[in-house]
Amino acid sequence: MKELSVTMSGINANVRNFINNIRNDVEVESNLSDLKVALTGLNSHQLGDLARESQLNYLFDCLNSSNRNQILITCDVLKLFLPSLSASHLLSQYGAAINRALTHPYKEVKETVLKELIRCVGSDAMMALIHQESDFLPSAVTSLCDEDTSVGCRAVDFFVSLGKTKSGLQAICQPTIIRKLINNIGNNNIYAVRVFEVLVDIGVSSLESLKYLENEGLLDRLSTFLGTDDVLSMLALLEVCTKLATTDYGFDFLSRHGVIKNLVNQLASYNDYPAISSLTFPGLSKFFGLVAQAFPEKLLSNHVDILRCGFSAVDSTDLNIYIPALELIGLIAYTPEGKAVLQKQDEKYMRHIMGRLHEAMSKLPTEWRIRAVHVLANIIHVETDRITNEITRVNEAWFNQLGTSGMSMLVTIARQPFPELKAAGYLVLLNMANQRWGQYKINCYEGLMDFLLDRRTETDLEGHHMKYNILKAIIETDTADAILEPHVYESIIDYVRQGPIFAPTVTEVAIEGAE
Repeated sequence: MKELSVTMSGINANVRNFINNIRNDVEVESNLSDLKVALTGLNSHQLGDLARESQLNYLFDCLNSSNRNQILITCDVLKLFLPSLSASHLLSQYGAAINRALTHPYKEVKETVLKELIRCVGSDAMMALIHQESDFLPSAVTSLCDEDTSVGCRAVDFFVSLGKTKSGLQAICQPTIIRKLINNIGNNNIYAVRVFEVLVDIGVSSLESLKYLENEGLLDRLSTFLGTDDVLSMLALLEVCTKLATTDYGFDFLSRHGVIKNLVNQLASYNDYPAISSLTFPGLSKFFGLVAQAFPEKLLSNHVDILRCGFSAVDSTDLNIYIPALELIGLIAYTPEGKAVLQKQDEKYMRHIMGRLHEAMSKLPTEWRIRAVHVLANIIHVETDRITNEITRVNEAWFNQLGTSGMSMLVTIARQPFPELKAAGYLVLLNMANQRWGQYKINCYEGLMDFLLDRRTETDLEGHHMKYNILKAIIETDTADAILEPHVYESIIDYVRQGPIFAPTVTEVAIEGAE
């Protein structure tokens, strides 16, 4: 203990010496490097003691340099010191320096301080800093719209965290900050996406927060930007809005403001603008597929064009429309409520969908086949606790519409050497395994049960776990013992009991005289 105390005493003296030299402008870069080495390897408690004893303002001053190497080493030192300080100590002692660092020309500096600001959100010290430094939030907004993506993303995280606190949301909704946010929305589509990402993530957190943002007019331009000619920005913003659209209050907000209707119109016009639709249709179909999972009846009964597009777009010769259209139907069919909506349609539509799905699974290049097989997995999916006779009847009927070769095609896919394709095939088998009709097809297909029970056919960990999950799903139902032959039933029980990975122990018997 005495030796450790002496060691720390020496380190403290060295640190004080390095910082004193830096303060007096003596070989700053060299002393920074030595300081970094001295701090590396210390635990957070030791770093905290040193940080509280030291004047870190002299380190922040080292950022005011044209020497890039000095700036980067300073950032490394600050990354060691700052996390060890409490939010109260950090922001009360170095708030002004951190505020200045937000407008530093080097991204590494802004990243360093933004990480610490995110850590301090929710503290009284954060709100004190916002009130004391009038240009703090405007500087943070500038970081939000930084040309460097890594800085912008950290600023997004900071504002989202801040906006989820009541006092933080009020601070963001100050008139000066609102004006700056709105101005940045208009300056650049990339910046607009970041700003809307912040606002949407805050709005998703609660109905009260969304109403607050709505009343301040911060979301008024959302619909306009979702209709922008900048396809990449539109798709990025669409992904952001999915989080909002899948909440009750968010869906109602987007419906009230005409956002849902405008997006449906974009989806429905895919034939009018083929060059653009090839880019936008996948994002729009995924958006509506996920929203339909949350609100199938509410969405699809009020916007019938979504289903019409899904049913017709599967005949497109453009794979960027054909496959996403199948995926849209698969996402809708994922829940019992979605299946019910699809069942209300003329049966010819799902028959056509399953025919086109069969073609995609059997004829397209591997990357598209994988996506098609996942569609089938979604279409026949049902959670065990939501199984009813009606749902399993519908699932079986849809599966049978693949034709007489449907099962053999699926088994061929599950035996493929391509990991992603094989995994997709296993997922379909897993979604069949908890339903009586699925168990029957798995059991009756010649050689399939032997294949699933044979551990030697798998060479990777994922494959072993997939087989285990399929067999476990079968054995956990109350229908398996009536469908399976007794020796198969017992084999599955043994397999599941042994776990995903099992190697039988080989007992060696020593024979006298044997070499």
